[in-house]
Amino acid sequence: MVLTNFSSLNVDVNIVVEGELTSVSTVVMFNAVFNLIFNKLHAERATGLTGSRNKLAQNIIERFGFTKEGVMRNAFKRGEDLMVYGFLAEEYLKHKWFRNNGD
Repeated sequence: MVLTNFSSLNVDVNIVVEGELTSVSTVVMFNAVFNLIFNKLHAERATGLTGSRNKLAQNIIERFGFTKEGVMRNAFKRGEDLMVYGFLAEEYLKHKWFRNNGD
């Protein structure tokens, strides 16, 4: 994951997947990244963006708990739309993968 555009309210999350995600590595990565975003940086939300044709990315970002919030029409070349997702701090704490690491 790559984190960009930090502010006191939001951090943009870019997920790059190569190969298979195992359930153990996914949960570990989920807690490491979102603990950083919500407990260390104190952001209130994370934003994820993906192209409308990238069904794998949409599936993964939804598994991480993000909710589709909107569509930016024709945001990419060749008329592809941009899907906008959000994930709030309180949703992280209620997510089935959440593990309290003492922070």
